[in-house]
Amino acid sequence: MRDRLDKALTRLSPEARFLIAGHYLEGVRYEDLAAALNMPLGTVKTHLYRTKRKLREILDGELI
Repeated sequence: MRDRLDKALTRLSPEARFLIAGHYLEGVRYEDLAAALNMPLGTVKTHLYRTKRKLREILDGELI
């Protein structure tokens, strides 16, 4: 599963990978990600939501 996830992550933009890896794999808080990327908190949450949805689409597509 980890191999599939790593391959799927490579299909995302660098910023999207940073957000996913930072928040979900490393446990970085939304506020800290927002500060690191110099973007509003709401924008970080929106980007994470959309990126997570895209990642799910990529992973679901690999099962076919």
